[in-house]
Amino acid sequence: MPGKVKHIPENSVCLIIKFQTMEEKSKLIQDEEFQKCKAQLESIILQRVVHMSHLQINLFY
Repeated sequence: MPGKVKHIPENSVCLIIKFQTMEEKSKLIQDEEFQKCKAQLESIILQRVVHMSHLQINLFY
């Protein structure tokens, strides 16, 4: 179901981004700077929080 988080795994970090339109979501997914930031965030979490088993970034419309 769009816009609903059904399950967030235990020991996880979840960043939820909501959009007004599918166009906004599409632009962000294709944005090179966003992809770099996402990769940096994943790297920081994996380096600093070793007990974290999962990083989940959800893009909801």
